Amino acid sequence: MDLASWVDKGHSIVPPVKQKKEPVLKKGGKMEIRIEKNLVEFEPESDGETAMIEDLWKLMVDCAKFNKKLVPVGEYLPQKRNLARFAIEG
Repeated sequence: MDLASWVDKGHSIVPPVKQKKEPVLKKGGKMEIRIEKNLVEFEPESDGETAMIEDLWKLMVDCAKFNKKLVPVGEYLPQKRNLARFAIEG
């Protein structure tokens, strides 16, 4: 089976990201997120947050390489549930 047929059948050409167990974050650690126009910066405050940023970085590089994009899913209402969810499309 060639690559085009593989993708047409719904298979992804982006390798799956191995999900790690959620790292234990140090008490008091708060990742800083800064947004300035079209630039977003994440500054981790613990080893666990650094590991999460490394995983996100690899995922985003794969998205750019395969012309995919990260899009928001549902809604983000912190007072209801403090969770932002995104999907990979493309």
